[in-house]
Amino acid sequence: MCDPERPVVKGRSRMKIDYALLKRRAVLGVVEVKALGKISEGLGSAYKKARAVNARYVIVTDGNTWQIYEISKGAIKPMCEWSLLKEEPGDIVKKAQVIAGIKSSSRLRRGLRRSSHKRQEHGT
Repeated sequence: MCDPERPVVKGRSRMKIDYALLKRRAVLGVVEVKALGKISEGLGSAYKKARAVNARYVIVTDGNTWQIYEISKGAIKPMCEWSLLKEEPGDIVKKAQVIAGIKSSSRLRRGLRRSSHKRQEHGT
């Protein structure tokens, strides 16, 4: 489930999460949306919001580029990134499955390498 513009209060700070990804009413991920080409401006605020609601994932997007990070023991680790305009739709779907817990990131990397090799062999 998705909750747009979810308000968050942490101490005296009030902020809004652009989109909160919910699982059984708990915030699983925070999505920060930026203007096209401004994706680098979103990670800091998204991380702060994710920490405030104990979210496991941070997603930053400008609509074209999507970056997914995992928060583990207070540190933020990049998981994957894709561009809707530059990548094959099948590869994007495989990467997006990471956030749903369908595939682990190591299985994802192996699968992407395989599909990349197949495209090279077939000249596509």
